[in-house]
Amino acid sequence: MSVFIQNNTFTSTVTSEAASPLVAGVFSQTGLVALFGNTGSNGTSEQEIGLMTIDNINNWFSRLYSRSYGISGPTGYWANEWWAVHNYLQYGGICVIGGTGSTGDYYSNTGYLEVTNTPLHNKSLVDLDVVFETGNTFSAGAAASIASVRKDCVAFVGNNKKLTGIPGLASNYSSVESDFGITSASEYVAFVGGRKKFVAGVGSAVNILEANLSPDAAGCVARSIRDAKIWSAPAGKTRGRILGVVAMQQNFGETDIDYISGGKVNPIVVYPGEGTFLMGNKTAYVGTGALSKINSILMISYIKKEVLSIARGLLFEINDAATRQKLISLVTPILETVKAGNGISNYRIVCDDTNNTTAVVEANELVVDIYVNPTYTAETLVIRITNSSSSEAYSS
Repeated sequence: MSVFIQNNTFTSTVTSEAASPLVAGVFSQTGLVALFGNTGSNGTSEQEIGLMTIDNINNWFSRLYSRSYGISGPTGYWANEWWAVHNYLQYGGICVIGGTGSTGDYYSNTGYLEVTNTPLHNKSLVDLDVVFETGNTFSAGAAASIASVRKDCVAFVGNNKKLTGIPGLASNYSSVESDFGITSASEYVAFVGGRKKFVAGVGSAVNILEANLSPDAAGCVARSIRDAKIWSAPAGKTRGRILGVVAMQQNFGETDIDYISGGKVNPIVVYPGEGTFLMGNKTAYVGTGALSKINSILMISYIKKEVLSIARGLLFEINDAATRQKLISLVTPILETVKAGNGISNYRIVCDDTNNTTAVVEANELVVDIYVNPTYTAETLVIRITNSSSSEAYSS
């Protein structure tokens, strides 16, 4: 899929990857919805609600040209946000942009919303798989809040300036708050370290801009769900390739990479002659285990959504053994699918009178407990070469 507009100064030869069903959310502080959203007066238009859905990169460019920005291209106070969405869309995913609505629940007479109250926080309005930010502290705070409140998606947050202390770190990186604008210990937040320089236009002039890589990390998840499974790690040379990189603001050495990763930040790494890649799978969660891995959280979020979707069909049914067994029979195929796709190695479903006690039933609740054992990815490569003159070392 490519974009090429004739007879205009601002053009692009960007080619996006194949379409992906992944839905990424981004909150716009500078009014992208008001600038490029569909209008209307029946309460359902994009500008009224404060939500705008972009299906592909061609749609994004066509909105730009329809608003008479075809000559100058993205300029001014909203340009960085426009390019952040652009950089994500190169990976083929769907983008939902949230902002202040002109009417309704998310209307604000000041033109601004709080980071904890956006249309993207509302599960009833939009389903999301991931969230990314656009390179400022407000957007980063909103992305982290959206994911942490919803608990069904992962927020990617990038650094808005050079990572402190690089080169030369002597211990694990510890400057997240100053370099990324926020801090978090949530399993639903992932920090991405690195800033890329990219071509911002082809026409009468070629500009090189710089941006953080949270949109690209979200794009790597779009690639994962298209080419593998949503619970496949979005990092590495198979699914973690970063698109459109002219150069990196910082090139991390091996020691830097180790210390950045040790600080719960996922580094973007350049391999000369091969490309630029996301080489981390960590969430901001303080601890180890499944909650500290991006792909595991994506897997858990997937199971939650699938189970909730079918379980709602049993609401207001009698809470008896037959209903509980029906729920188990409906949930089992979901978990079998994840197991067959190497997302989990084992699982257990409990929905009986041990967790649906008399007190639970009389409270009109139906409880199902699902236990899963996530699979593990290879995140560190250990190569051992032994120099031996003994013939025993070569015997079978």
